[in-house]
Formats: sequence, C-alpha cells, structure tokens
Amino acid sequence: PRMTDADAIYPLADNPKLATMTANIPSPYPLSAARAWIEHVTRRRQVAEVLAQVICQRDGGALMGVISLNQFRDGSANLAYWLGAPYWGQGFCTEAGRQMLDIAFTQLGLQALTALHVDHNHASGRVLERLGFRFTETSRRDHRGETALFRCYRRSATGGVPSSP
Repeated sequence: PRMTDADAIYPLADNPKLATMTANIPSPYPLSAARAWIEHVTRRRQVAEVLAQVICQRDGGALMGVISLNQFRDGSANLAYWLGAPYWGQGFCTEAGRQMLDIAFTQLGLQALTALHVDHNHASGRVLERLGFRFTETSRRDHRGETALFRCYRRSATGGVPSSP
C-alpha cells in the first residue's frame, strides 16, 4: 500500500463489525490509523518482514481491502486479509488469496502458510478452505482485551497440511 491508499482504507476499516471479525483492526479506525499502518508495513517490507498488498477491483478501480504475508520463519508465513463490507460475499478475497498463494509458493519459495480467524467469522473460514487450507486447531487468544476463540489453519506448497515446524 501507498500513503495515498489511506483515504480509501480508513472508511472501509472503520467498521465495528469488521473490527470484531479481525485480529488487529481497532474500532474506531481513523485516517491517522490507516496512515500509521501504511508507515508500519512499509518499514517492515523494507526489512522483508511483511508483504502487504491492497485488493482492488480488476479494472483498477476501488480499493476493497488488504491481503498480506507476515510472520516469516523457517520457510513459512502467515496469511492475513480483510475486505470492506461492501465487497463481502463476492469472491474477491478468494481471488486475492489465490494470487497471494502464487506469490508465496512460486515467487518466494515458501513451503507452508498458516492463517487464523475469529471463531465466529465463518466466511473467512470458507475462504481459507477454498484456498486449500486445512483446519488444525482452535486456540484461545487475546482479542480486544478479552479471550476469544480462534480457528487455526495450515497449507503446504503442495496443498496438504504440512507437519508443524
């Protein structure tokens, strides 16, 4: 993402329902938070700690959300994503996910990816399953100052569930 994307990111991310379904998006989400996030991922990208991309409509149109790879270690990374509410349920996240899988496995040579979602975000689970991820476990984690149940997934470069590192 570029700093100019902040104006499109913040109104999409400033949605309390989105915040409850993601691990890291706060609510409210002001323009300053979008700018700070872009600065953060730009610094982390420069040291190969994150690869974040905006998800846009095919025709080069509206920014719809964000997808990223982070937590790189031992030939694996974590896949994370979110879409703004106007774009939910239309297959955009699955399409962006397929492109990111190609980058992860073909271009970066990763051997495995992990992902997780808040237990009640069933749509995210369906996206991961369509991308070939397999459910591995539930995990209790801090979420907005409370403990929440997360569903954890893994996918290998060959499509199976790799053994844990």
